Amino acid sequence: MKDFDLLIDIDELFKNLKNPNFRIIDTRFLLSDTTLGYKQYQLNHLPKAVYAHLDNDLSSNVTSKTGRHPLPKINALIDRIEGWGISNDSQVIIYDQSNGSIASRLWWMFRWLGHNKVAILNGGFNKWIENEHNVTNEKISVRKGVFRYTKNNLSVLKTKDIEKNLISESFVLFDARDNDRFLGINEPIDDKAGHIPSSVNLPFNKFLNKDGTWKSIKEIRKIWDNLDISNNTYGVMCGSGVTACHLIVSALIADIPEPRLYVGSWSKWIVDPRHPIEKIT
Repeated sequence: MKDFDLLIDIDELFKNLKNPNFRIIDTRFLLSDTTLGYKQYQLNHLPKAVYAHLDNDLSSNVTSKTGRHPLPKINALIDRIEGWGISNDSQVIIYDQSNGSIASRLWWMFRWLGHNKVAILNGGFNKWIENEHNVTNEKISVRKGVFRYTKNNLSVLKTKDIEKNLISESFVLFDARDNDRFLGINEPIDDKAGHIPSSVNLPFNKFLNKDGTWKSIKEIRKIWDNLDISNNTYGVMCGSGVTACHLIVSALIADIPEPRLYVGSWSKWIVDPRHPIEKIT
């Protein structure tokens, strides 16, 4: 059976709905209403799908020293994964409302745990409905999985790495937030506006079509080709380490070296008042 490790289209998932090895996770979430995603899930969701909450399942507790979505402890995350009925041989499919902005975070986290049989539903819930496939409000009951963490070669950027890079400029740091937030014109979420000096704005939705699906491989490669990553050393960030994962998906679609994720991102950077900030004046 073919493994899916980046994207899966609607028709391909539909063909595999009865495949006992497929596990589906709904990650719909809205920052401005953190209860909405689960309410939507209860109303209707894809067959076989369980629900994962960005704040409660895909992040650990926020403190005065963390960003808004710090990574959970590995053991706690494994407990969640097993509770979703997932084992090491499972093919995991993740979806959100449409554009993959939340699904990409969990996709990256599975790979962080060494599990590469994980893919994002291209176009998400909206595309599934558009194709007139069935949804359900059935409460899903699954048998607990057996999942073992395996060492991977994914590396993350820590705040100290970003601090050192301000001097060394040894890698390019791409920021996935929209241009207004990057420039500091508008900041609806975090306490401070602006961006990390020398970082480059690359909004994640630049890689998307209007319907929330990823652009063609050719189009995605063209975007990356116009950016300065000639030394193949680069990192990605966003507001809290979520939509930055979307840039990682787009990089792998383009078949270029994988960037490192600054998990804390902007919300972690601004915790320390000594950190420099740039914004439009």
